[in-house]
Amino acid sequence: MHVLAAAATLGALTGGRTFAMPALLARGLAGVAPDADAGPLSRALASEVVAPTLGALAIAELVRDKLPMRGARIDPLPLLARVASGGFCGAVAAELLGRSKALPVAVGAGAAFVGAHVAYHLRRRIRRKADLPDSTVAAGEDAVVVGVGAEVVSELVDDALLRALAAEPE
Repeated sequence: MHVLAAAATLGALTGGRTFAMPALLARGLAGVAPDADAGPLSRALASEVVAPTLGALAIAELVRDKLPMRGARIDPLPLLARVASGGFCGAVAAELLGRSKALPVAVGAGAAFVGAHVAYHLRRRIRRKADLPDSTVAAGEDAVVVGVGAEVVSELVDDALLRALAAEPE
């Protein structure tokens, strides 16, 4: 997987759910023992404490998103959190693929900004056009974010493992 494609996809998906991609990355890395060359973010995500913590935050976000008193994801604070999360995911993708972090961080953050706006307006439009309850549309959004994210993370972790195996001396 190309690092910028991974950063853009993970970033765009954080536009839908702030904690879902970091939680999926942590879960994907939880059973993998990163080698000494792994970056600090990858090693931290692989720890036994981080994956369940991020998983709990992601679940709490999924639940909170269905509540009527939630704020809009494009309000300044939630948007900033999504942009930071997207940048973080770009940095992790770069670490896993052995690339420089600067551009993937920027791509992940920018994709999160765009993804948040697209997801916000798309969800509102689907809700109005299909005359569906917001919680139903939100559940569909959850399925897309988690489903696509799980596939991207799986491919990213597989590529990182193959890269690590190729680097091992025979």
